[in-house]
Amino acid sequence: MELQKFVADRLRANSELRDDEEPQLIVRRGILQAELAANGQAIEAIRDTTSFVERDIARLEAERDALIASAGNLSRQKGRLSLILSQLDGEVEILGANVQATDVCGIFADAQNALSLQIPPSPTDGPCST
Repeated sequence: MELQKFVADRLRANSELRDDEEPQLIVRRGILQAELAANGQAIEAIRDTTSFVERDIARLEAERDALIASAGNLSRQKGRLSLILSQLDGEVEILGANVQATDVCGIFADAQNALSLQIPPSPTDGPCST
């Protein structure tokens, strides 16, 4: 590459070659063409590998982006489910309190029936009134 730059710069600086430069440049061109031909398959293999790796990278980046989006969706869903769970916990507590109140009312009703007491209804009957 350095030699090619030198030759290009030399040609720009002086459009005419000296008589002793042309044979050297022709030999150098032949050497470079032989090296290029010898390394052509390796260069093509490197290009193919690079292309394959770039396609693989693009595919993996797309998978990563999809997983990131999926993780975000799952995180939002987890938040919603957590909220629903806390609401259900509150409802369970309310139902538990209602069951306890029903049990208490049942105990009073059983005691009233067992004692055969007739308590007249009052205007301020509580939650156990029938």
